This record gives sequence, structure tokens and C-alpha cells, in this order.
Amino acid sequence: MLAAENGHPRVVEALLDTGKVDVNSKNIARESALLLASEGGHIEVVKVLLSCDGLDVKDCDGDSAIMLAANNGHLRVMEALFDTSKVDVSSRSLRFKAALLLATSKGHPDVVKISVDRGRADVNLRDTSPLGMPAFLYAIEAGHLELLQVLVDIARVTVKSKHGDAGTAIALAIQEKNVEIISYLLKTSQLSKLRPPEADGLSRLGFGKASKDTWPPSFQCNETFNHRRIWIYK
Repeated sequence: MLAAENGHPRVVEALLDTGKVDVNSKNIARESALLLASEGGHIEVVKVLLSCDGLDVKDCDGDSAIMLAANNGHLRVMEALFDTSKVDVSSRSLRFKAALLLATSKGHPDVVKISVDRGRADVNLRDTSPLGMPAFLYAIEAGHLELLQVLVDIARVTVKSKHGDAGTAIALAIQEKNVEIISYLLKTSQLSKLRPPEADGLSRLGFGKASKDTWPPSFQCNETFNHRRIWIYK
């Protein structure tokens, strides 16, 4: 297990050849050799371990090898795992997240792409938190514009509609004060612009003395996020 965690494939292979090592043994955190190697991005160790059976086990948090690789952005490990039939990209951890949601929240666009293209991940999958947030809202919350573009352009998610208690994409972008993402969402033409009856500046959002020059031109919006109504005026 230590050999797997520290990325020593020859040592792992030699130990397995003795026939005296249980490849599925776990440490106190219920992590197997495969989980440790996947989390650390040790691709050669992962390849050695994938020759054994029953490796897609979970640790005490419910994380599997595919989740740990996705969470840490280890693309080559993801590719190796997808080359087998031993992983389920839609499986969830006890912390409510599947591999796609983990990769999105951590800002790993290449991992998101392979999860969609090869793992056939459900891009509309939501976490099981009270808000029920889908992947693209994670991208907005974390400020990952490139990831949002991947999900909208490649995975073809729709950001216009309200997503349960999680609210709309534009409302979350406003709450996070992310100008680039707000501009991108407006340019997708998926969002309606509602002109409010008055225009008294950004202080209505609680931005204090923020300059209107900070925001995109012709920006009017009346949206709701997490049961809070948000207004921005031109």
C-alpha cells in the first residue's frame, strides 16, 4: 500500500508476484492501493493494479478511484480507468458528488471533457444537497469560465431555466460578482433581459459604492438565486 501511495510500480508488481499480498486491503481510512495511487496520480501503479480484480472500492467517504482522480485532475489516470469496465462515472460519494461534479468544482476542464466524452457522464446530474446544484452551477460558483464554456458548448447544457432551489445561472454569477461569467452568459443569448422600472445603480445588490463601469454594458436582470431576488440595472 505504501508503494502504491508513493508511486513505485516495480515494487507494487514485485509484491503482487509473491501471491502473499491482498491488493484490496485497506488502511484505517478504508483506502485501497488503487485509491491511493489514483489520488496521487501515479499512472504506472494504477496500470499495474488494474490487472487485478475487484479494485473499484470506496473509502469511508464513499469516494471511488474515478472520483479521486477527477477531484485531483489526473487525466491519464482517468483515461486508464475508462479503458476498463470497472468504473462507474455516475457513482456518488457520501459527500453528494459524482466525478463530474468534483472535477467541475476543482476546475479541471480536461477531466470534465473526458468524463462527458468517454465516461458518458450525465451533464445535468445534480448533487444531493438541499440546493440540488448541477455541474455548470459549480463552475459558476467557483469562477471557472472555461469549464462553463465546455459544459455549454460541448455538453450542451441549458443555463436559461431555473434549476430547482439552486436558482438560475445568471443569478449565481451576479451573486459571485463575476463579470466575465456574467458577460459570457449574456452573450449566449439563452438569457432574457428584463428591464426594471427604475435604474438606481449597483448599490441595490449590496455592492456598496461599486462603479457601474465594472459591469457589462446594457446589463439589466431580474433573477432569483437561493430564494433571494437579485436586481442589476444598467
